[in-house]
Amino acid sequence: MKSLRYKKKKQHPLAVALCLLFLSFAAFVVVKNASAVELNGQADFRLSIQLNDKTCGQQNGTPRSAGFLSQGAGYAQSDWATDSNGFDPDCARLGLESQGGNTVPTTDFRVCIQVSDDIAYSFMSQRVVNVNQVGIERCTPYVSEGGGWSEWAYDGGTGSDRAFDPDAVRLRIEANSTPLEGIEIDNMRFGIQLSDDQCTGQFGAPEFTPWLVDVGMNSASEHWSNWAKDGGPNYKDPDCVRIKMEVITNPVGNNEDEELPDTPACSDGIDNDSDGSADYPSDPGCASADDNSEADNAQNACENGEDDDGDGLVDMNDPGCASPSDDDETDPIACNFAANPTSLVKGIGTSKLTWDCRHSDGTVMTGTVSIVDDNAAQTFAGLGNNLGAAGSVNVAPEQTTRFTLSPSLSGLIPETATVRIENSSFDEDIP
Repeated sequence: MKSLRYKKKKQHPLAVALCLLFLSFAAFVVVKNASAVELNGQADFRLSIQLNDKTCGQQNGTPRSAGFLSQGAGYAQSDWATDSNGFDPDCARLGLESQGGNTVPTTDFRVCIQVSDDIAYSFMSQRVVNVNQVGIERCTPYVSEGGGWSEWAYDGGTGSDRAFDPDAVRLRIEANSTPLEGIEIDNMRFGIQLSDDQCTGQFGAPEFTPWLVDVGMNSASEHWSNWAKDGGPNYKDPDCVRIKMEVITNPVGNNEDEELPDTPACSDGIDNDSDGSADYPSDPGCASADDNSEADNAQNACENGEDDDGDGLVDMNDPGCASPSDDDETDPIACNFAANPTSLVKGIGTSKLTWDCRHSDGTVMTGTVSIVDDNAAQTFAGLGNNLGAAGSVNVAPEQTTRFTLSPSLSGLIPETATVRIENSSFDEDIP
């Protein structure tokens, strides 16, 4: 779960004029060549992006589309895309549209992605009118290099605002001036993935468009991926985004159809090893979203099908298991330590120290505790080391004393209880 941080935004004159300053995702597609790209009669395509909010459930923004690949840089840049209120979208999806039938381009290209922050959004025109904090552009490998994932892209903020709720994702299809040599494209599709925790955690499942050949057979409109979101638990305000170009190529002259590759087991939405977790990063057997096996290299205590701590509960049904990758089923322990009463008149009465260390399932902790006073003198009968996990003892300190209980099990925090001593109103010096 991300730490609680707040963005401090600068007031831009244009934003003040519009009375609103927001964050947003943004998308654009640009072809590097200034002139149109020659596709030699092969299929043309373009990408679109759409954003929404409320964990993918509401506030759908207007889809923004780039020009087709063949149109070149003069037509290929889309407008900025946002959710419907121009502020902190939660989810994103890609749309793929084809022209030219069920064939594929012959041009070498790659897809790039870029994130920015701090935008001004006009509700009247429903468009972005200013954007700041642009991060480094991240690109996939070229088609000639086999395609693949880009690096994680994040905004260009500073300090705690860097890679924090970065809401600008610019997609760019960059055509290479050098044509494909020795290979031809059989098929391709595009994927998007979101993450949180400044790109270090909460990795969401990748979502992919249909394959271009399939889109070409029914190309009346965009064919969308599912909504991509981060990996939770709140599924809100992702920090980072990356894009993938998955491409199938053949050597030129090889007319044999290559079978479409299966979606990797760690990104297909299926619990392939039946351990209660599906895909990366939820399944501990997945090293990445491209991993083709969910099988665990080693069975952790919380996924081995055994009652490791003997409490009658197994694996994720055991409160001691935080996740399938947890290797300890032992239930959490809490120690209650208190004095009653908490104050005494000097020389009158006693205070009862009571302690009780138990697991979350109610069973008494296996182990011992030690209780000493704040001078570590251990002068009170019944106190000392190797005491039972639950018990009580009466004490009559001569002065205000703090007692400390320390469980023998590692990782448990000591608890304290204080008995205050008040002087009697009859305690007076006799001249």
